[in-house]
Amino acid sequence: FKTWGNQSFDLLARLRQSEDDGRDDTFGILPQAIWRTQPVEISKTGLYFNQETSFTTFLSDLDNSTLTDQLVNLQRIDVHPQLSRPIQIFPWLNFTPKVGVRETYYTDSFQNRTSMGSVSREMIDVQGILEGPKINKIFHFDNADGGNTKFKHIIEPRFQYDFIPDI
Repeated sequence: FKTWGNQSFDLLARLRQSEDDGRDDTFGILPQAIWRTQPVEISKTGLYFNQETSFTTFLSDLDNSTLTDQLVNLQRIDVHPQLSRPIQIFPWLNFTPKVGVRETYYTDSFQNRTSMGSVSREMIDVQGILEGPKINKIFHFDNADGGNTKFKHIIEPRFQYDFIPDI
């Protein structure tokens, strides 16, 4: 993984193969790359932009028989940008509406181990987050060497509603 500013990039690879005599399971993510942008204000407009984009290669054995392998390799590309606008209702209560669009593309799909070709889906998502009031307390602890350690405990109630239409 790599982080810079308000962005991060993660790279992950996994491969799982069964060592059981009666099983022939294979599943792999070779690789998965994720690029994220944390919310950033757009030119002092009060609107914030964030996104998550991922590319994943899947490896799987469609035939679970130990005698034959039917390995398939397919890719998924997922792009999900969002816009949000924090609103301060009271000094202690915030509401943040958020709207996003998502495009997901698969290079192949299968039904009963038969290739059905590429498939994509598009959707819109809406989110509302109500948070506050924040309650906190700082605890002071004296160390044996004469130092002082502080811990801050925060309670932050949050109500979140997500709407994602059926696809």
